[in-house]
Amino acid sequence: MKKTEIDSLLEALRCCNINWIVVFPSTGLDVVYAYYQEKNRCLYTTREEEAVAIASGLTIGGDRPLVLMQQSGVGNALNAVFTLADAYDVFFPILVCDRSELDPNPVQRVSSKSTKQVLEPLGCSWVDWSEPNAIEKFRSCLERRSRWIICPN
Repeated sequence: MKKTEIDSLLEALRCCNINWIVVFPSTGLDVVYAYYQEKNRCLYTTREEEAVAIASGLTIGGDRPLVLMQQSGVGNALNAVFTLADAYDVFFPILVCDRSELDPNPVQRVSSKSTKQVLEPLGCSWVDWSEPNAIEKFRSCLERRSRWIICPN
C-alpha cells in the first residue's frame, strides 16, 4: 500500500473506534502495526484462526478489534469464524489485504482469485483506500456488520 492509502486506513480505524488490531502479519502494513504497538494494542498471532479466537475474546470483553490478514490466510480462518465468531454472533471485522491476481508470485495470484470466489458468497465488502470515500465506505461496512472486508495491498 502507498503511504496515502495507509493514512486512509489508519484514519478509518481511528474514526470507527477500532481499539485493537489482531494480525497475522502481511507485507507493507508496518505503519499500521507500529501505530497500534505504540498504544500496546497490536497482537501478533501465529495463525489466522488464533487471530479469530483472540478477537472473539476481545469483543466479548467489550473491545472493538479488527483482524488483519493477507488473502492467503482466509482459508485458515474460516473454520474459526464459522464455529466460533459466527456461531455465537460475535462481530468484529476481518480486513483482508489482497495481493491481487497481478502479483508477481504465481501462488499469490491463484490465492487472490480463489479467496475472492470464497468470500463473495459470504457477502464480503470491498474498500479501496485510494478512493476519496474509503473511510465512509469502511464505516458503512461496520454499520452493516460486514465480517469480511477486502482491500488491495
